[in-house]
Amino acid sequence: MITYTIQNNSKLTLSLGQDAISQAKEYAAKMGKSLSALTEDFYKSLGVTEQSPIEEKFFSPIVAEIAGIIPAESLGDGNSYKEDYINYLETKYGN
Repeated sequence: MITYTIQNNSKLTLSLGQDAISQAKEYAAKMGKSLSALTEDFYKSLGVTEQSPIEEKFFSPIVAEIAGIIPAESLGDGNSYKEDYINYLETKYGN
């Protein structure tokens, strides 16, 4: 008699380039893991939880430390960095 233990797993379909798939298969074989296990490990390594939202996880400590120093209202609409820079120079050096 054969008994199977079924875990509560869900399926996920990913679309990747053939080179990425080949590299992932080779890496998984070297690590002695399946692609599914490798992919699950990757997503678990991201560590995003309700207590640690995604915004806080992907910044280096320095970026996290200086984030928010520049007031948002001083950045303009964000669509024209050249215009914002020109405005900055005009303010600094006069028109």
